Amino acid sequence: MLGSRPLFRQVIGFVAASSALLSFGAPITASADATLRDLLSTLDMHPSMTTFHELVKTHPEIFPVFPNGGVTILAPNNFAFGKVNDWGSYGPGLQAATLQYHVIPRLLPTSSIMPGESVIVDTQLVDPAFVNVTGGQRLIVTKADTVVFTSGHATRGTVVVEDLIFDNGIIHIIDSVMKVPDSLEATSSAYKDLESFVGASYKAGLMSEISETKDLTLYIPTTDAFRTVQDYVDKAPLNQLQAILKYHVTPGIVFPSWELRNGTAVPTLVSEIVGITLDGNNRYINSAKVVQDNVIIANGFVHIVDAVLNPAKPFLRPDLTSDKQEAAFELTDPSLMPSEAGIPFATNIPNATPSTESPETSPTFYKGVSGPSTSTNDAAVMGDSGITMFKTGIVAMMAGMVIGF
Repeated sequence: MLGSRPLFRQVIGFVAASSALLSFGAPITASADATLRDLLSTLDMHPSMTTFHELVKTHPEIFPVFPNGGVTILAPNNFAFGKVNDWGSYGPGLQAATLQYHVIPRLLPTSSIMPGESVIVDTQLVDPAFVNVTGGQRLIVTKADTVVFTSGHATRGTVVVEDLIFDNGIIHIIDSVMKVPDSLEATSSAYKDLESFVGASYKAGLMSEISETKDLTLYIPTTDAFRTVQDYVDKAPLNQLQAILKYHVTPGIVFPSWELRNGTAVPTLVSEIVGITLDGNNRYINSAKVVQDNVIIANGFVHIVDAVLNPAKPFLRPDLTSDKQEAAFELTDPSLMPSEAGIPFATNIPNATPSTESPETSPTFYKGVSGPSTSTNDAAVMGDSGITMFKTGIVAMMAGMVIGF
């Protein structure tokens, strides 16, 4: 329900906000000073907002430097900042980036999100020290019984007070501080199933390329998936290992899972495509099932899959009548696996358990982004440049072939 402001002002403000949204950013005129005063006044009405109120006052470079079309501010309450434990440890740069990540440069009333819908929203976080996607860094917003925003490291914030109107936008009070998406390597601390891919990428000398390339969608196999092919991958020549890993990366487009549509073919960093199959709520990349989707990282999205993809078998598709799928590789004999098998390739990660390998030097891009975790456990997301690159890649790779399965 709407926040506690005079009813006539809520209604008038909400109508103005909704009209601006529907008219694609019709200007809402208000001086910066007036906007700031009204923003602070709105926050003052809620005793649980004292921490965020002070941050607004002490960050004039962010508040109220807003576009004329209005903004949506995700305002963490005091409880949310309490979960962070030590906000000061973020440092000035990360603290500012985090606040920018809570500002959506358009109006997003909760009524504009359909029940059961998930959408991607850009934010005002565009600092290249923290972001390597086209446009602002993304959040995922989902509406079920409540509206929930998802950020980096699986941190989710539920809207506890919605649609507070101020002179140049809307405020949603949330119960968690959104976490700025981090590098793939740093994100593996929250998603342990990413560690084998990170380790294999170091072994193949690809970690810097994967971390520093803009606008990626990655399909990363689980630890168990790597374990079943570890013997094969361990023996693969360097160029073959690199091809296998690059086959798990789509360049130039950040795909949320719902944009991976049935029967489509998607380019990768090698010359082969991957194919998408949908079966009810299940989604497959070739024959590998997506078991965790939409993990946000600094330079794109990750979808975790239950099998390692093989560029030599690009047309492998799931047997939807069976629980077992054709293996993309010769599998390691389970009897040869130790009962307490470690994480495959993890020893290649710098600062991990010493390895006989000579790991690649750890990339410095996006290092130091992480603050204390509060996890509770669109680059275009098909923007014009992304669509052009997608079509160009498909045409170049599949000229003369029919794409679709």
